[in-house]
Amino acid sequence: MSRANRRKSHCRRWMSQRSQSDRRGAAAVEMALTFPVFLLFLFGLLEFGHLLMVKAALTSAAKEGARMGSIENASTADVQAFIENRISRAFPSVAATIYIKDASVYDSSSPPSGPINPSTLPDIELSTTESRHMFVVQIDVAYSDVAIFPPFWASNVQLTGISILRHE
Repeated sequence: MSRANRRKSHCRRWMSQRSQSDRRGAAAVEMALTFPVFLLFLFGLLEFGHLLMVKAALTSAAKEGARMGSIENASTADVQAFIENRISRAFPSVAATIYIKDASVYDSSSPPSGPINPSTLPDIELSTTESRHMFVVQIDVAYSDVAIFPPFWASNVQLTGISILRHE
């Protein structure tokens, strides 16, 4: 090997060793910049999944509670206790507000033109309700009360599960 070739070989070896040690510092800087973004994305996915789980639990509990209330001999208190038991598997039931109301306003020949807030409807006792009478079960919860990591951008999010059914 000639002297010029040895010098080139030595230079290449020295440059490759130098670039590897320089690269280690760049990798640390890249990780310092991208890791917080990755964590934010990961926690956002977890929180969004939890939001969907709570929404599904509310909807399911409202449907099952309405179904229970539609049968004879089920009282409003029985339905409320059943719903509290169902949602307590997903989050503390004290965070939720449960409405079991008379929904006959939806059953008239000229229903209201605007939106109806079920919480403003009259109360109903399901055990004394006549057959084919319509009632609504609504469960409301503020998401900030049940969130894993309460998101600052969703402080006013209200989750609702609702079901309207006829008494059998």
